Amino acid sequence: MTSIRIYCDILDKVGFSNFSRSKKKSHYIFMLFQYSVVIFFTVCHGWNTFTRATRYLPEFFQSLYEDIAINFVVFQILCFNQQSEKTMELAIYMENSFCTINNKAIRKGRDKSKKATIMFFLFVSLMVSFMGLQTIIPLSSEEIELQANIYKTKHPERIAMSTLRIPFIDETESWYYEAIMLCELYGGFFAILATCVICTFIINIIYFMEAQYTILCQHIENLGKKLSDSQGQRFFYTNFKNNDIKYLSTIKNKEMFASNKRKPSLKQRLMNEKIIEQHYEKLYLRQIIYFHQKLMLLQQKMQILLTPIVLPLVVCTNLAFSICLYQLTDTSSSLSKVRKCKFLFEMITLTLQYFFLNNSSEIMDDCNAMVCRSINSSHWQHCTLDTKRGLMSLLRICQRPNHLEFYGGVIIPSRDFFLKVIKIAYSFVNFIRCT
Repeated sequence: MTSIRIYCDILDKVGFSNFSRSKKKSHYIFMLFQYSVVIFFTVCHGWNTFTRATRYLPEFFQSLYEDIAINFVVFQILCFNQQSEKTMELAIYMENSFCTINNKAIRKGRDKSKKATIMFFLFVSLMVSFMGLQTIIPLSSEEIELQANIYKTKHPERIAMSTLRIPFIDETESWYYEAIMLCELYGGFFAILATCVICTFIINIIYFMEAQYTILCQHIENLGKKLSDSQGQRFFYTNFKNNDIKYLSTIKNKEMFASNKRKPSLKQRLMNEKIIEQHYEKLYLRQIIYFHQKLMLLQQKMQILLTPIVLPLVVCTNLAFSICLYQLTDTSSSLSKVRKCKFLFEMITLTLQYFFLNNSSEIMDDCNAMVCRSINSSHWQHCTLDTKRGLMSLLRICQRPNHLEFYGGVIIPSRDFFLKVIKIAYSFVNFIRCT
């Protein structure tokens, strides 16, 4: 089972999707309840942002960032739900079309995926923890006065994890405040799971593909080489996916039995061995090219699946990164240290997600370079002319750039693209300070 299917199962269990095509009424009721809570929370939070938080710029930026983050995570989940068939098709294709045997490359890819997931889980958990911590630590008199001027509530010293505006009630009064806190704690737990799944979805596919490219390169380097096991018996690969092999001695015995020859001459044996090697070399190259085509198809499927998400991701990241940078560098605001720490972890999580997207594109390009190096390192000199022609065709394909492309090449993520976002955010902060 790939990590993509595990992620689909997680989203099913927390009530944000139905990838399993469950027909249970309880699941539909749970999904309806979850999305009702999300919609209610999103509307109340957005109403608060544009009606009350606008009275103080740092508070407005904080609320606006939370609106962007919440809406974008929900938007991504809805996109995956709308393309549930493509998502499950991608997961099944990864499971059934590639090598999943527990070798060194696969283990390394899984370890990278686990580390990335744990890292995101840690930062998102710390972010939510600081949101909860700000409700416990008493506010200074200056902050209480500021809260009273912004929100006009009866108990400005009471701060929720995320400020909402609910019609016809005062959110700081008893019972209302406690009920809102319980709902936000409930939502915070599911928000951690959903955010970790969304942030690491692309990364896990890329690390899976990187592991498969490593396996492909290992097989390319074996071209023209006489493979043998620990006992010195020569063999040929007949299936990359399952690591199926055939021993040369077994093939010779079958041919001798088929031709009814008891003991061929030395010259005949050498000729037969050469014919067998050329035959399996041709099959070996065919497997290499087919394996590479499957990887290219997987990348294409992934790009089609992610296309609706990428443009909103770029726009939202530019806005959110600029807002976070402004909040952290603004010395005139009277925000508490806890809230600034929360902003710091929000910015780190946002930066990591966007960096990993751009770095994933670079990894794909590096995989092509890795294939080119493997062709150069192989024993192509000992191969037949047909094999050399096939390698030349593969080399031409892999010498092209292999970055992820979206919207017909309009958006091509890369490390340079990531730096441009940082420069735009820095320019925005300078512009706000000047005005």
